[in-house]
Amino acid sequence: MNRPPDVSVGILAGGGSTRMGTDKALLRLGNRTVIERIADEFRCSHEVLIAAAESETYAFLGLPVVCDENRGIGPIEGLRRLLTAAGEDYVFVCAADMPFIRREIVGYLTRYIRPGVDCCVLTVNGNAEPLCAIYSKSILPVIEERIGQGRYRLRDIYENCCAEYIPLEDSGLDPSMVRNMNTPEHYRLFADEFHTPVHVFLTGDRGIGKSETVQRIAALLGRPCYGFLTRFRHGDHTASPLYMVPAEMPGLLDEDHIVAVWQDGRLTALPERFDALGAAFLQEARKHLEGLILMDECGHLEKNASGFRKEILDCLNGPVPVLGVLRKDQPWHSFIKEHPRVQIVEVAEENRDTLPALAAELLGRTK
Repeated sequence: MNRPPDVSVGILAGGGSTRMGTDKALLRLGNRTVIERIADEFRCSHEVLIAAAESETYAFLGLPVVCDENRGIGPIEGLRRLLTAAGEDYVFVCAADMPFIRREIVGYLTRYIRPGVDCCVLTVNGNAEPLCAIYSKSILPVIEERIGQGRYRLRDIYENCCAEYIPLEDSGLDPSMVRNMNTPEHYRLFADEFHTPVHVFLTGDRGIGKSETVQRIAALLGRPCYGFLTRFRHGDHTASPLYMVPAEMPGLLDEDHIVAVWQDGRLTALPERFDALGAAFLQEARKHLEGLILMDECGHLEKNASGFRKEILDCLNGPVPVLGVLRKDQPWHSFIKEHPRVQIVEVAEENRDTLPALAAELLGRTK
């Protein structure tokens, strides 16, 4: 019996993640990102390549990254680049949103490779899965022709090549391995299975006790706190400048930490200070994997601080749990509220006593 051919593995990470709202490949499940889980599953026995829009995003994997040359045409370009770059004549291609994928699927599909077969495509309940399939380099001319015609659907490739459709149901493998993750609801479901802590942001009416609740939650968690706090001197909301201080040094109310000042009776933001101080505090906080990142609070003053907002997003995509406070009705908060790892909790008089324990469980209690 002939030995099955060697197969490279290509992970398509170039999707827009429009339904998720953030790069789903970089979301964490347990202690690893989704794409790390997929890459680690295959790297011990196969050449593994990543297809992406840009290489820097996935450089941390330590794997070759091939970048799109034809932008905005979907997975067909990633497939073309993977087939061109792969060291083997056959490439198993999967999407970067399949955290349960197992290397056994490659062995199963490889059995069906034979002369004249260009694609071995998995089917699930009779439906072809173009992003769980083995492709031969022989189809590169077909792919390039389709791109030239503006026909970008992967299934269109099969019209001009020999595709073998292989039912998952006949494999004896766990069908859950082909589940993918497209929406925040999917992510939350998968995160529960991996016992992944979520981030918690409190909101509520002014004076309801959000900051006090944050301190009670942090005490229950038993983690060292980093990140930032915003404070007025002596609690004076009518004349004192607003200070942004590191969470581990809450008393550092000096001129260098002023982020908003009173002008003509209005508290006026200094966006460059938010960008400089907030970004620095959050960058430092992300280094402490054993810690808790505090963001108390995010309000209307930060709406023009783009560097600060980017650092918030990096924290939300990272492994360290975040506990924050959001002022109500701020449009720039949408990327926080809609992030799949964020749980928004309304603080009210009736839940203030029970909320700290609930939030601590969501964040991953260590005490």
